[in-house]
Amino acid sequence: MTTTPPLADPRPAFRTTLDWVGDLIGQVTPGQLDRPTPCSEWTVHDLLCHLLGVGYRVGVIGRGGHPFSVPSQVEAGPDAAWPGLWQAAVDDLWQAWSDDAVLGRVLTVPPGVKVPGAVALAHYITEYLVHGWDLATATGQPPEGPAAVARVAEGALGAARQFIPAEGRDAPLPFGPVQPASAGAGPVTQLAAWLGRVV
Repeated sequence: MTTTPPLADPRPAFRTTLDWVGDLIGQVTPGQLDRPTPCSEWTVHDLLCHLLGVGYRVGVIGRGGHPFSVPSQVEAGPDAAWPGLWQAAVDDLWQAWSDDAVLGRVLTVPPGVKVPGAVALAHYITEYLVHGWDLATATGQPPEGPAAVARVAEGALGAARQFIPAEGRDAPLPFGPVQPASAGAGPVTQLAAWLGRVV
């Protein structure tokens, strides 16, 4: 009898990614909130609200809930204490993902697809890496992060090239055409380009 090997635990890589995004959020100044971002029609303020909303959504998914039961953007005013709100979202989602068993459970992710928990969390590593790049780019921060983030991004880039092909990116896929990246671009920037960002 053959058995399927267990999926690797993506939580350490996810933690590395969230820590990096948290560091970026901590450097955002009030004067930057109205700046445009590489995300179409989103300001820095809008992007921050999305980063928080997705954090709470990841928590709901980890608890077996439906992702669309919570909005993908929180409502927060321009004077919001962004680092504190971010930490609350991170604390919430880690409570949901602390049990090893959640990695093997079948969970629902947008747009309603059912996948093992480990696969669901790996998806959100990619989302947060790219939105981290968006935030860094919009606020003039380094877009690549430390070496640990680069290692996570290299893995995410390999997976994206395998599972998000360059062809056939019509709706409902939320990715534009692959964009060119310079030969010296780091893995976060390459990932952003593969998912349609102009880098």
